[in-house]
Amino acid sequence: MESQSDSSRQSVKRRSPAVVLTPGGIRTLLKGLQIRERTLVFIAASTGIRQSELFALKSGDINLSAGTMNVARSIVHGFVGSCNRPSFESIVVVPLTLVRRDKCH
Repeated sequence: MESQSDSSRQSVKRRSPAVVLTPGGIRTLLKGLQIRERTLVFIAASTGIRQSELFALKSGDINLSAGTMNVARSIVHGFVGSCNRPSFESIVVVPLTLVRRDKCH
């Protein structure tokens, strides 16, 4: 049985199983989106960060020259708070495709 003090686990049980998209499914989804939404979905799918963490990102959290982003906050029910990630997991590698795309613009 899981300990309640394990902050790396979700505090709320899922109501239904997670839906996992295949790479082809992700490509199909990305094709139908505008650039802002496509970028958000691409970051989430390629890094595995949670929706609440994705929406709390600020531009200063992303360091394209280092290829990293600092996942330090999450937004839950409209409130910004710290993440349930251990500190060693708070730096996430940014996909090279996103880094290359930014350097071209």
